[in-house]
Amino acid sequence: MSASNDLPEYHSLHHNRTRRRSEAPPAYITIFSDPQEELPSDAQPTRHQYASSTSGLLSKTKKPWLELDLITRPTTIPQWLNTPRYFGGDNITGTVGLKLDSAQSISSIVILLRGRIITSFEDFGSFIFLQYTHPVWKKADGDPRSTTTSGTTTFNGKLVGEYEFPFSFPFPTETDLAECPGYKTSNIGRASDRRDSVNPVFPCPQTFLERNLPINIEYDLVLQVHHGLLRPDTKIKTSIVFIPKITPGPSSFMRAEAYAQASLLPSPLSDPEGWHASEPLNITGTTTSGRKVDVEYTLYLANPLSYTRGTVIPCYVTIACQDLDVLQDLSNTKGKQVKLTRTVHFFLNPPKEVDRYLKGNKPLFQMEVDEIDTAIWWRPSKDAVQESTCSILEGEIHLANTLVPSSDFLPFKVEYNVEMLPPKSERFRYKGPTQANQSKSDDDAFHNSQPTTSDSENEHKAELISHPIIIATFNSSGPRPTPFTQRRNTVAPRRRENFRSENLTHNYSLGTTMGGY
Repeated sequence: MSASNDLPEYHSLHHNRTRRRSEAPPAYITIFSDPQEELPSDAQPTRHQYASSTSGLLSKTKKPWLELDLITRPTTIPQWLNTPRYFGGDNITGTVGLKLDSAQSISSIVILLRGRIITSFEDFGSFIFLQYTHPVWKKADGDPRSTTTSGTTTFNGKLVGEYEFPFSFPFPTETDLAECPGYKTSNIGRASDRRDSVNPVFPCPQTFLERNLPINIEYDLVLQVHHGLLRPDTKIKTSIVFIPKITPGPSSFMRAEAYAQASLLPSPLSDPEGWHASEPLNITGTTTSGRKVDVEYTLYLANPLSYTRGTVIPCYVTIACQDLDVLQDLSNTKGKQVKLTRTVHFFLNPPKEVDRYLKGNKPLFQMEVDEIDTAIWWRPSKDAVQESTCSILEGEIHLANTLVPSSDFLPFKVEYNVEMLPPKSERFRYKGPTQANQSKSDDDAFHNSQPTTSDSENEHKAELISHPIIIATFNSSGPRPTPFTQRRNTVAPRRRENFRSENLTHNYSLGTTMGGY
């Protein structure tokens, strides 16, 4: 097949965005999608309005007397589906309104922000990892209508008429597990047993809800009006969505220029700073006649190793082999050898495992691995010379805008890897890596626990290359990465049942950090 026939047509993707007829339901509903959606120039902030019942009010009126008005970013999401969404760095902004027909005793008004892990209906299955209280007004502040702050009389807390209290405070992006209510009220740990060398502060995770995982990450906002000791509080509660702000570093100059000009990307040979190369991977196998054949792979991923959901992961691979028939077979652009996988580590008993960690012990966790998508390949036609014994493929992995971003939160870690699996070929039977590729890297303490999976299949028992990457939520500065191929119809991620981290023969360290929170 000629290079021109294999080459994707870029221009048609840039201008032609149509709805596919047979898309599967996304893994997450649309409130979790890309925060950088396209909006009209006159888009207005989104308002979310809530009103109270008559609970806590000494009045015969049936009219709502307490209102909560939240202001969030503009969005195209329909109002009936629009849960308030906050991103890392956003403020929680709004007003509290009172409409009181008669004098009512109110001692204070507060906004409570709470983050919770839910793993089961057991007592330990609900773990509050974040709780922040923002005071809106209290009786000691005096009459809200007063224009002065000093006076000789103490305000009695009786309010009547209409009032409006504005508020604004930053959404916390980190939480201290040693001080959170879920740990301090669990009666498990003692402060004297904690290791000073253990860091208890972690970035807050994104809202998470998947039907096939026994863990939810939920946030809610509660407006509380305190009337005094002898009367119940009045509350308005609403669920909210939190999405951390993770931004990749900028692309190389040459890649940014290619994006700006809507041209194909420069190869690793032309733009070495723009690509991260694996160590050459040497594998061995046999042909159909039983003859031994060696193959060398090198996998390249675009630098930096952080990619915004809704874009793509640019890939390059070189395949070197002296057997030309085997080389041709392994260079098939229809191959599904390179995949994006997601690994979720989570605690089923968060109070107990957080206590283990704070005391310097290894926590126990559940681990689930999903195959998210596979790379789409073509033969490059630009500055990439194809040699007789070396084949070059260019490709990309599409990232859905509903992907859960990477998370470094201890009770709920989300990690992504680009993996190269053993080749499937009619002319080459894979036997294993050569001796030069048998070394394994040590996992950190969090990964040393045994995952709860089974070895019922052999299809994925050896990932030849596993490259950690970060899935970000915001685009970096400069031209936005754009796809060169049409995204496949959305399919549900495939659960990998037989994953074992010790099967990796390559696992090199990640050169970037999750500094975008």
